[in-house]
Amino acid sequence: MLRALVFEKTSNPNKLERKHVSHRSLDDTDLPGDTAITATSKFTVVQDSTTGDDPGVLCYKGDLEGLRDLLSKGADPNGIYQHYPLSIIALQAQSTMKIIYTLQMIRAFNGKIEIRDPQLKRTVLLESASKLMIRELDYVKNYPNLIQWLVETNLFHIHEKDVDEGCGILHFVVLTKHDKYIPSLLMKCIGLGADPRSEDFKGYNALAYIVKAKSLSTLMEIMDKVPPMRDIEVLQRAIAKTSWMSKKRSYLKRWLTLSKDCDLHRYHSI
Repeated sequence: MLRALVFEKTSNPNKLERKHVSHRSLDDTDLPGDTAITATSKFTVVQDSTTGDDPGVLCYKGDLEGLRDLLSKGADPNGIYQHYPLSIIALQAQSTMKIIYTLQMIRAFNGKIEIRDPQLKRTVLLESASKLMIRELDYVKNYPNLIQWLVETNLFHIHEKDVDEGCGILHFVVLTKHDKYIPSLLMKCIGLGADPRSEDFKGYNALAYIVKAKSLSTLMEIMDKVPPMRDIEVLQRAIAKTSWMSKKRSYLKRWLTLSKDCDLHRYHSI
């Protein structure tokens, strides 16, 4: 079950609601495009006895001035607030630019943004990718800026995998609900080193996820705009996960034949 962490405001400004939003397993009969709540709990924000406020809440709200003030007064930049580090909380509701500013601030106060989420065991890089499944259009459109910045810090590995499912960044990218941006997101991540041949623990690569979760028209657009998805090994592994009589399988097999022909032509040209 691919999961993404969500915080929601309640009527009480000192309370937040934490949820884990899941996408159904790819083995289910229906497609994993819809989300379902798997766990919900409410918790009270404990005010710091020194500062009188909590950095986690300010981070969630995007109050960077307030957060900077608390950190400058001695709040722990590596502290766990609402069960999560500030770097993970920053991903919940802020814009991509504000997320970058927040992470830069945490580092400026000697904080470690590479701390893993204690619940899902992900770093900021993979957790930010999981947000593509649930965040708004603006986040998806501007995600290339965030992933570029994260990779350039040299603190994260583009090949990181989810400990539950073995999913990498490309698996999360293709499950965004804003299909129009999947090709550009794939090309960005692959350009940064993500491997389209990477598979989850069940042997699904990102192309296999597309086949299971997206329409034929979306698949066709991705194949047309993302050349790395035409790799022979990628195609073969994805085809192996499709049903025998599906139109998507037939479509991918045509691409496989074309890719093999291109390879043969290159071989004879040497």
